[in-house]
Amino acid sequence: MQADCEVGAVARIVVAVDGNPDSSRVVAWALQHAQSPDDSVQVIMTVSTGGLDEPHRVSRLLGAEQALQAVVEAGRVASAGSDVRVSRSVVEGDPTAVLNEATRGSDLLVLASHHLASIPDGGITVGGLGGVRAGACSVLVLPCGQPQALSDGIPVPSGTAA
Repeated sequence: MQADCEVGAVARIVVAVDGNPDSSRVVAWALQHAQSPDDSVQVIMTVSTGGLDEPHRVSRLLGAEQALQAVVEAGRVASAGSDVRVSRSVVEGDPTAVLNEATRGSDLLVLASHHLASIPDGGITVGGLGGVRAGACSVLVLPCGQPQALSDGIPVPSGTAA
């Protein structure tokens, strides 16, 4: 059986963020766990602009761009200056459709969630995010909140049983 990912292969990690305080932590995690400076991390924020007139649409997109820039910069700082390539994009549309497209050809989708609703056979459902296509790539959901260390040093998200 051949492994899905070759050792030494360049990895492509997609990080979905929404601008909440945990977003930079998710970016930092991806940067810290990239194996090589040749790996790439693509940070995506989706924005719904349906029904907005043009000035409000543009304003929402500009606000999202600024928030995304701040998230990526904070993630870089938290990752101790990782030299992994990072691209960022704000995309208008349905988060599920955007992430299904973005994860084509990628190795890992990383996101944070306050509520992991379910992991059905057809995909993963996180909070308000519909089913992200199963099999496009591996999906890692990092729980939100400040981790609390156990006596053995393994961090456990706050609000969960040890």
